[in-house]
Amino acid sequence: MDDLNQLRDRVRELYRTISPRQMPYFPPAPDHFLDPEEFVDQLSEVVLVNHTKINHPFCLKLVHGEWSQAQLQAWVKQDIHAKVQTIRNDAMIVAKARNLEEMRKQLLVLVEEAGEDIIGGDTPAHPTLWLRFGLALGLTEAEITEAPVHPLTRSFLDASMLRGVMRPIGASPTNLRLGERAQSIIFPIWRETLASVYHVPDEALLFFDAHGEADWGHGGIGEDVILTRCDRHEDQRDLWEAAKRSCGDQFHKFDVWQIAMRDYLPEKE
Repeated sequence: MDDLNQLRDRVRELYRTISPRQMPYFPPAPDHFLDPEEFVDQLSEVVLVNHTKINHPFCLKLVHGEWSQAQLQAWVKQDIHAKVQTIRNDAMIVAKARNLEEMRKQLLVLVEEAGEDIIGGDTPAHPTLWLRFGLALGLTEAEITEAPVHPLTRSFLDASMLRGVMRPIGASPTNLRLGERAQSIIFPIWRETLASVYHVPDEALLFFDAHGEADWGHGGIGEDVILTRCDRHEDQRDLWEAAKRSCGDQFHKFDVWQIAMRDYLPEKE
């Protein structure tokens, strides 16, 4: 696979050339067993090029500078709940890990999401960084945290929690984290746009900085976990299907954000 800078250049080119997808797409799983390392490489590549944050209309409009400040504010108000839900999801992944070794690896992700300041580090919880982004867009903390939750947002969050609760101990995690490795490529590009086009100050973009750094490591943890589970063709098919479902879930989430914008705001300011 290319290095990080080459991957970001690839994604920048995709943003310049692709048309938005109206439905998620994920190709079929390989029809034969692959060497585990090759399987992870292929799956990582497919996750990247079909990532919702590259192909969804919401994300393309963001990168192309087409959202208004009021629409960005509406996004912040809905997505804050998903940021908090991410911590719950990661806690459930730790609780359902196969063994102590895997539990300790997944715990590193949970700590970063919940805030390294709780163990003496400098970085606060990622939802706190998201709040700072919203404040820079002209919102107050109360306007963000006390905003009404769109019914579809609530449905998405409830479904996410249920998947984690229903997953048996030792099964594949609900998040394979390969999408997070893709985010470490994508979020710095979003940051560039938010700074240069939307004029968000640097200190309010620490959420995107943190994910640009942390998610590459999270993806590595995901690869380690997948490698312990892909020694048979049927296991590789199951993992591929899990990544496909995740692609669909994330696409649905951005559909929800667009609907919330439409319902809570006029199309134009």
